Amino acid sequence: MGWSQVFSRIFDKWRSPAREARAWRRHYEALRFQGHGGGRILTHRALIRLPLRRGQLWGSTVIAVGIAAIWFAAQPVVTEAWRVMLDIGHTSLGLEDPVLQSATHLSFYTFRIPYSGLADPAPSQTIWWVTVFITLALFFASFLIEFAYLPLTYILRSVVFIQASALVFFSLWPAAFPFALADYLYGMMLAGYVLIGLVPIVFGLTYYVFDFGIVKKLLLTAIVMLHLAVFIPLQYLLQGYLVHQLSFLFLPVMFFLFGLPVDILILIAFYGWGMSWEPRTTAANPALPPA
Repeated sequence: MGWSQVFSRIFDKWRSPAREARAWRRHYEALRFQGHGGGRILTHRALIRLPLRRGQLWGSTVIAVGIAAIWFAAQPVVTEAWRVMLDIGHTSLGLEDPVLQSATHLSFYTFRIPYSGLADPAPSQTIWWVTVFITLALFFASFLIEFAYLPLTYILRSVVFIQASALVFFSLWPAAFPFALADYLYGMMLAGYVLIGLVPIVFGLTYYVFDFGIVKKLLLTAIVMLHLAVFIPLQYLLQGYLVHQLSFLFLPVMFFLFGLPVDILILIAFYGWGMSWEPRTTAANPALPPA
């Protein structure tokens, strides 16, 4: 027996326990992912990492920034359409107050947004007491809703809490309310315009990274932006009309529950709809279930 064979046997004897330990480790590792029926336990989709390619990331960035740039460049066309919608709304609702337009400068960009220049309505004693009784009725009604409709209970109690706070404020400090209705409407119209411009950026981070194809990505973005572009001026025209008729007493509810939260919920709803579409290749998106 040569020296090479002697060293080989010694090395094999030393290496055998380590090799056996590695084999058992692989065996136990395989058992971790084996289900009770013998099948493989797959990783939950919430823990799966989405493989991203550099070209896909660059493409998503170009689409998102390009659409946002087009939206902000089209401001004169959009705001003129909004002004026409508000003019028609004022005429239809019998509002004699004018439709105004103000400018807000942000670095090199200027926002010129139309809004309803409605007068400030102070709450009367009659409206205050009627609102008290309605708020109490909603509070007690929230305890009569079945458990299956628990979200509705939370919504009603949120309305009651906000409205009760407004009632207390206007009963103690009615002259200290710091907002004007026209300023509120302008601020919300401006926030809505910016929100629409952020839609492609949000989708670029949350939707474009999936392999739905360029057509579906552009289609979903266009649907959401066009929907909000029509919805937002009508939303704040209605809010302005209701507050103008009923008083400042209802402005907090309009702001906290029926302002930007509604617009964001619309965005989330369309995003969920878009995520239900069939991707081009399920293999490229392991987090998505096959069709």
